[in-house]
Amino acid sequence: MTQILKELRKAAPKATLVAVSLHNPFSGTGNPLEIAANFAISSFNGVVCGLASAEDVGASYADVFPKFVGKAREYIAGDGLHPNDEGYQAMAKVVLAAVKSGPPSSCLPAPLLPPNLDQGNGIGSAEPVTAEAPEGGGDGTDIAILLAIIVPSALAGAAIVAGAYLLGRGRS
Repeated sequence: MTQILKELRKAAPKATLVAVSLHNPFSGTGNPLEIAANFAISSFNGVVCGLASAEDVGASYADVFPKFVGKAREYIAGDGLHPNDEGYQAMAKVVLAAVKSGPPSSCLPAPLLPPNLDQGNGIGSAEPVTAEAPEGGGDGTDIAILLAIIVPSALAGAAIVAGAYLLGRGRS
């Protein structure tokens, strides 16, 4: 994804690039895969946001994840994975807002287990956590360490989501 974003930026230096987060297709369904998917997708989305905010990419970040929290039955199509018309409409609003706001200054993944688990649908809020760059510069070591933790977590999470999807489809 890093290479794709960099190549896009090189090919169209003045274009507005928007990286879009993933949604949880199980959110609000009561499916036991919901919490595992929240973990995996939140990890992946943190990586996507970090890649979008890289200086040599300068992409906006459209975080659609919070729009889908608790709304899978409302926003997910019959295939159980992709958004329906209402879901795509909600995503479009987030993408348009991201185009207007520009690239994020920096970001961290959303809390994997939000503190308000006992509220509403039991999932809690999954809004991204943003942080300003530290004063006085830095050597980038903190970002490298963070990515060394997030990237493997995101890959493992993607494997969990893929496995969960395949298991869920096999039981339909």
